[in-house]
Amino acid sequence: MQLGPIAYISDNDVALVAIFFIFGMPVVAWLVMRGMKHRERQMAHIERLEMIRHGIDPARASVPEHDPSFKGLDPSPSAQAALQKGVLLAAIGLAITLGLSFLGYGPWLIGGFIPLFIGLAQIWIAMSAGAQLSFGPTPPPKAPPPPPPPSAAPHQAATYEGSYTYRPGGTQELRPPTQPPTER
Repeated sequence: MQLGPIAYISDNDVALVAIFFIFGMPVVAWLVMRGMKHRERQMAHIERLEMIRHGIDPARASVPEHDPSFKGLDPSPSAQAALQKGVLLAAIGLAITLGLSFLGYGPWLIGGFIPLFIGLAQIWIAMSAGAQLSFGPTPPPKAPPPPPPPSAAPHQAATYEGSYTYRPGGTQELRPPTQPPTER
């Protein structure tokens, strides 16, 4: 590199900067993302431990009871959602196959056949899991069954002195944490 009134950049410097940005920046971005995911999981774990320490069931506390679109505690997609994804993927694969068929028949059609057959496999798996194809407007959701009449609980819930959580019916309450021994 020559210093003077006009600085010239050598080809080696340009290649070095290009290599850093092509290979180094994705690695740095990956490391930053992994660190952020680790921190998020760590904070979620601490939050769950605090909920347990205060006598709250973490699985029940995160359920938005007022949200009608809530599907349950299982994060896996339902069979109906998998069916919709499979139909979409199969349609995209069919469109790519038809588009590439105008070039003639050859190995390039694999680019359309792969998503087509993956979508068909996903449809088959979803159908075997209980999903159903429906054409036309979807019917309105059924009204939930009426709640059963109140009856006497077979056993009373355990109550402890200084209870700080309300547990209805026969639900077992978590014991408050024991105090650590005092140091001498």
